[in-house]
Amino acid sequence: MPANVAAIIMDSPKDELSCLAFSDVFMQNGEKTSRGVISYFAALALPQAGNVKDWLKLISTQAKTDVEQKKLSAIREPKLKIIGDVNMLLPGNTAVKPSTKFRNK
Repeated sequence: MPANVAAIIMDSPKDELSCLAFSDVFMQNGEKTSRGVISYFAALALPQAGNVKDWLKLISTQAKTDVEQKKLSAIREPKLKIIGDVNMLLPGNTAVKPSTKFRNK
């Protein structure tokens, strides 16, 4: 990949060529809303992330927390990986330490 380029992509189990993406119902502003699981957690994590590696860590941590708290089915937990520059800073964000305290569901 070119310099200063990164992507968070779905990670196929055992190098298979297929992946599954899911939707679920989440509480947003006190209302139940159907959203894509990956986009939901990515949007929640982005404001707290300084770089791509932090962003993926925050997405994964919150999804795992929701699975443990039975708010999300384990089969819907996103399996993601980074390709490219893992330390690339995200536009509009400064380097910050990741925090898992960014959402109350």
